[in-house]
Amino acid sequence: MASCSRCGATALEGDRFCVPCRVKIEIGAEKSQDRGGGHAGARGSPRRGRGRPEGAYSRLVRCQDSLEIAGSVARHVVPRIANPDLVAVKKCALIFRPAHITEFGLEERFVSPDKTEYEHSDRGAYYTDAVTGRILRVLSQRGDNSYCGSGLEEAFVEALKKGRPATAEIESAEITEAKPLDAKVGVEKAESAVRDHVAQINRRWTEWTQEVGDGQTETNHYFHFPRHASIACKTMTVYVPTLEIKFETRRFTYRKVVMMSTDHVVFDGLAECWHRPGGNRRRKACGEASKAVCSECGEAMCERHVTRDARGAYYCEAHSAGR
Repeated sequence: MASCSRCGATALEGDRFCVPCRVKIEIGAEKSQDRGGGHAGARGSPRRGRGRPEGAYSRLVRCQDSLEIAGSVARHVVPRIANPDLVAVKKCALIFRPAHITEFGLEERFVSPDKTEYEHSDRGAYYTDAVTGRILRVLSQRGDNSYCGSGLEEAFVEALKKGRPATAEIESAEITEAKPLDAKVGVEKAESAVRDHVAQINRRWTEWTQEVGDGQTETNHYFHFPRHASIACKTMTVYVPTLEIKFETRRFTYRKVVMMSTDHVVFDGLAECWHRPGGNRRRKACGEASKAVCSECGEAMCERHVTRDARGAYYCEAHSAGR
């Protein structure tokens, strides 16, 4: 275990800061003024519309060893629909997720049982999720291999490839929560997994022929796996800022995820039409760009599946009858 360079508390091996010291949040002394654009929701609920969540304070968030923040939080909390006043921002969390970037180098010579000498050489980098311990991407002389299981993991790796660690800093009144996730998998364990994987992809299969008597020969096979001692590793722990927003309407909740270092929207449930033929929830949703949310139920609908009445209110097909 290591010690935090700021407070002296215990930190994970390879980390310069403990989790409480990594993210510093400074909260303004005065309540921020609402930026208008919408009416207040029910008592005790967040403010609806273009304003920030009710009761929010100006926050300055700093995180060590993080990718720099390129996007604006205020731009992502505004729903891009015709009636944003019917949508409440229930949660706006800035999450710093740790990852290990391990550069490796393999240099080895070995001799097979038939006295033939071989050389092993490979170099590259591994991208590992420090929360789950999963290897997400491998870049080596043997090629680029992705082990991502979702679009979120792919966006996570792309952000790591494009960015460089620094001190991330952002000031925003829309942020309701900011925290780093614990690196549950330390540097030593991550490097051990990298060495195991490097040995697997660089295993060498050889064969040779030898005489066994009476003019007969047989073919022998030999598998060689590189020794861990011949694989040099250097690991850097980087935190990736991810914005998670929860939108709430009358009956529905929508989630939005943004990679803040690249300003890339990974998923936005409010931006898609959720109409299903016949109202059957088992059927695939429309998926087109949403136009508005239904004034009755709050479900997001595209221009084809939403109806506007004489007063300017929008309704889905189930609630447009008789209007």
